Formats: sequence, C-alpha cells, structure tokens
Amino acid sequence: FRTACLAWIEVEDPQGVSTGAELSPVQRVNALGKAIAERDADHVYLACKGIGTNEDAIVEVICARSKAQIQRIDNAYHAKYGRSLTDQISKECSGDFKKVLKYICMPPYVSNVYMFKKACKGLGTDEQLLIDTLVSLSNDELFQAKSHFERNTGGA
Repeated sequence: FRTACLAWIEVEDPQGVSTGAELSPVQRVNALGKAIAERDADHVYLACKGIGTNEDAIVEVICARSKAQIQRIDNAYHAKYGRSLTDQISKECSGDFKKVLKYICMPPYVSNVYMFKKACKGLGTDEQLLIDTLVSLSNDELFQAKSHFERNTGGA
C-alpha cells in the first residue's frame, strides 16, 4: 500500500530513491486502486481468520465500496488466498447476512439475472420486482444479463 501511495505522490521507491520514471495519471490511479483492493482483501481475510468472524470488519469493507471496487477486491482476494470473496463469505457467514453480502459481491449482470429468476420463481410472477429490475437497467446491462442467463441456463 505504501508503494502505491508513493507512486501516487511522486515516483519513488519505498527506500526514497528516485526511479527516474514518470508514471501517467492513469497508471498512478490504477496502482493506488490495486493497492487499496489488496488492503481490503487482507482486511476481509483477517476478519475471517481464526475462531469466529468479525462481521463488522467485513461490513466496513464490502458496504463502503462500489461494485467495480468489490470486483477488484475479489480479484485480489482470489489471487492472494486462492478462493473468491463470495466463497469466503459463504463459508464464514450465515442467514440473511450471508445472502445480502453475496448479493452485494455479485457482478451487476449476475445480480440482475438473480433478480429476474427470483421474480419469476414459483407460482405467478412478482411483476413489481421484475419491473423495478428491468426499468433500472441500460441496454448494455440488459444485454450482459441476457448473455449471462443464456450461458448459465443453455438458452432463453
């Protein structure tokens, strides 16, 4: 994290020696975003380590991030600890708390398909849930949800 912050502020390595390379603003933002995701992945890991789970620490990380940031945390968590963030949450949490955290961690197109399935499950259709989900999506989001649904169910 310190290395990424130093790269953000000025181009130096952690020992204070100038590297002579100039990072573009995009490279600086990407380095900082990656470092924050790695730090958040470590926080979730430590919250789940040992006996019991520090649910407050998980909430602090997950509920304070956007979907894109959560995806970066998931990628960092998987790279560092060998399992997805959703798998870790499934293992450590239970009940409605687990459902909410898993929903928050889903990519948008997956959560949209989940809502479509929930609206159409069982007898009848939950028209209000279906309408609320459909009208909030752009054409690109609908296309992504449709593609994900078709890949996972074998068709329409």
